[in-house]
Amino acid sequence: MANEDMELPDLVRSASNRGLSALKFVPLVTSWLAKKALEDQQSQDALTDALLSCLVSPHPPANILGYLTQCLLKSTITARTLAIHLLIYIYDGRSLSESTIISLSGLVMGSLTGLEPTSTIPSSLNRPIIPDIGSSDASQSIPTLSLLLPLLRQCTLPAAPAIVISFVHLLLSILEKHPAPPLDVGLEAGSLLQLLPEQLGLRLRDCLSGLMADLTDQNQLLNTTQQASGLPISAIPPLETRGDIPVPALPSGPLQLPLAKALQFTIIHALSASRWTPSPHYAARPPRLPENYSNIIRLGPQLCSDPATFLLHLLRTAVNIHNGEYVGSTFRGGQRWIFMTEHLPALIRWWKDQNIPDWACPEDIVTPLSTVFELETSPIEQKNGYVSGVMKQYISAADMDEEAGSFVHPEGWMLCTEQITILQRYSEFGLLNSQQLASLSSNISIPSHTPGESLMHRVASASKSHIRPISHIVIYAPGAARSFATEIMECISACPSVPPPEGLFVNLASEPDLLTAICGYVNSATILEAIQQHLLDVADDRGARAEDPQGALTRFGEAVILAEALVAIAELDPPELLRDARRSLNLPSMDEMQKSCVNGWVKALFGPDGIDDQVLLVTSPADFYRLAPSLIQQAITATAAGMLDLPTLHSGLSYFSQSLLSWSLGGITDWLCTEIVRNGHLSALHLNVLQNLVCSGALPVALLRVTGPAIASLLLPTSGLAPVFQSSAFDARGVQSKLNELNIAPQLSSVNALEDLRSEIQIVRNLNLAPESWASSLIKAMERALRVYPTASVSHLILEQLLQPTSALSGELDPFTAFSCLLLDLRFKATSPITGSQSFIDASIPALFDVDSAIVNDQIPISNLLLPVTSLCRATKHILLFASALNASQSDTLAHHLIDELLHLRARISTDGQEKNAKVKRRDPGMNSQQKAVLEALAGALGADEELRDRWSRFGELVGSPR
Repeated sequence: MANEDMELPDLVRSASNRGLSALKFVPLVTSWLAKKALEDQQSQDALTDALLSCLVSPHPPANILGYLTQCLLKSTITARTLAIHLLIYIYDGRSLSESTIISLSGLVMGSLTGLEPTSTIPSSLNRPIIPDIGSSDASQSIPTLSLLLPLLRQCTLPAAPAIVISFVHLLLSILEKHPAPPLDVGLEAGSLLQLLPEQLGLRLRDCLSGLMADLTDQNQLLNTTQQASGLPISAIPPLETRGDIPVPALPSGPLQLPLAKALQFTIIHALSASRWTPSPHYAARPPRLPENYSNIIRLGPQLCSDPATFLLHLLRTAVNIHNGEYVGSTFRGGQRWIFMTEHLPALIRWWKDQNIPDWACPEDIVTPLSTVFELETSPIEQKNGYVSGVMKQYISAADMDEEAGSFVHPEGWMLCTEQITILQRYSEFGLLNSQQLASLSSNISIPSHTPGESLMHRVASASKSHIRPISHIVIYAPGAARSFATEIMECISACPSVPPPEGLFVNLASEPDLLTAICGYVNSATILEAIQQHLLDVADDRGARAEDPQGALTRFGEAVILAEALVAIAELDPPELLRDARRSLNLPSMDEMQKSCVNGWVKALFGPDGIDDQVLLVTSPADFYRLAPSLIQQAITATAAGMLDLPTLHSGLSYFSQSLLSWSLGGITDWLCTEIVRNGHLSALHLNVLQNLVCSGALPVALLRVTGPAIASLLLPTSGLAPVFQSSAFDARGVQSKLNELNIAPQLSSVNALEDLRSEIQIVRNLNLAPESWASSLIKAMERALRVYPTASVSHLILEQLLQPTSALSGELDPFTAFSCLLLDLRFKATSPITGSQSFIDASIPALFDVDSAIVNDQIPISNLLLPVTSLCRATKHILLFASALNASQSDTLAHHLIDELLHLRARISTDGQEKNAKVKRRDPGMNSQQKAVLEALAGALGADEELRDRWSRFGELVGSPR
């Protein structure tokens, strides 16, 4: 059937089923709509309804959201149309899943076309009339507040998604108050006021003012309601200009944003960056800070003009960030404790020693510390109670283990209160003298730090039940993490000449808190590098293997388990050996040595003779690890061909439940998960093997934590594996129960990484409504986007968002302007330093002035561009200044590239499209009037800025324009 003969919903479903790309989808439906000769709003309503109807499913097609995103970018539909249709779908009880509603809310917040500050939504809406379908209720007027009630109810829940709260906040901010909603609707909405987040409640109260005015004295009550809201209700008046955008005057000094929020982001980014930033000088006295921590101070002048204010907020934010983690024992919580008690004092010592001109560290440390202790008394006491309470629980549980005996506290390592732990370290760094220490501690004695017994040897010899209390001491006892991490690094560095204590690496890998302690003090990348150099990549010692074949294999396996656990908990890129161990080779792809090895091991595992020393001697431990998935693949193939039966297969797998081979199951299990996804309904045998390994307990706990997220993803309804689970008798519940014991969640998908980042950006725009985890979520979304997409795509998204400020701001500067500088200038896992800034300057800004620019086009009234261009100018200025603070030489390159590009673009204006390419002889189509206006405003604002000209004199070349 030809496309033009299909109904629009069928056309959309057909495109989705064929996997048509979003770029090709928009021209397809645009052509279909053009042939129907529909009016613009009718076209938007028809297309939006067709797309949303595909999402009414428990497992909607993922590419529909991509189609919606592209339609919004190409202005085929507006965010206003999507928002209204979404409200009606929810109001009608159409089955949109919560994740779909979250995604659609993010799309609206990322576009905002038709929802600008000057626009309004009427207090009542008519159902859209869908061409060829119609609607018997099309003339029915529904109060807009009635449409919002389902989402308002959702926003009262403790775990309400932040993006949905922001979406409702946006709609309420432009909702007309007259005519007032019906009394019953107003009363139900009013009953939610006390349950809603504060800012949302204020907006709703403002919207209800019309109803209250009808019930009482209109003028007096309306004034009272507006005063109670405390929020501006005036929109930005449209500019009446001669076709140009007034050149924004860029304020001097730091970029205005909430300092506590900016520091929260920079601290959490520094902790995240510690996973991949090397710290080779961890053993120096005092420690030499890696750049991810010193960047906090380097960025200080760009965030705050007063060092004393900055120091106070830095200390308080560090305490707040940590004390928000006192429920549960997590990698993040332990890492933040170590930052607060170890790295922050070292950072302030470093600041004092730098003597930075105009940004010297304040001499007075006592006042900000005492202020923080006073302001945060209650959270600190809660944290102290948590630490001591958990310690008692761990000791009580350990004492119940009759085989291990009563727990004996490690000599010389005692838990102290949070205040004492902090003050002790500041004293050790010479930041506090004895009198100051006494005044801050209320004359409580501050013990001097003297290392106690070896925590490393205690961990190596500890029974399973005693590991938990020891790990708690390692994290929270003053100086314990520092001492323990140093011992571990020295032990690893001495290998293989000096073997590690027996059991050390296995116990380390099995207890996340111990890895947290090491990673909190020594950056994860440095630890992994040492493990690779001294444990994984060492030359095969045939002599040692000949003396003790099983011991050599087991010792290598312990190092592998440690590396696997570290890579998983710190989210590092796995080294080559671990990557090799996650793929199988077919026999034709193997060399003769590999074929011989595989055949020998297959016979040993699945034949009658079992494993003998000869098999162990032929294969090095590293080669066995690399070939382990291939062994399992050959066994599965043989079973499928009838050469092995299931009991024999399971008998061979039982060898992997022993310590001799169990360490290799991390690679095998990850490979199995990949194969199950790849083979789909043909993966019954792979599922059988996976179930056997998980449910039999063969997988060590450390490796179950490593591979658990991949296993959990298979069990999701969206995996599409339910039919094969049923046909193969796969025990999904049994596998899930094993995962639940360790609280393992499915791994995050990166399919919609850019959309996820777009949604997190909208949360940044409403920080007063944001959850406590907003900074971590934004950083993870940025990392996922950079892992999947080119840096240019991410910087283009950030530029697009800069030019689409949210209407909820009512004329104020978009908070995202400030955070865009941090996202582009700071280093993320997949990027080198300031690569985001380089892409923004070299690719994203020039793309604004391309002929086919989707962001600045001739459909946008020039009068609507003042706020977006002001945001762009401020962000561009501070991107350069932030980059200068982090890396002066690279920022010089950025600045000169930007100046050259703007001069080149102005040259295009001066030729008015007449310049021809000497080789191609092709006329330059020039820029539209909106692009020219944006270029003149951007170049004029940057050229006139004294801070930029003082730092880079060439910005003076941008003053004046070829009009």
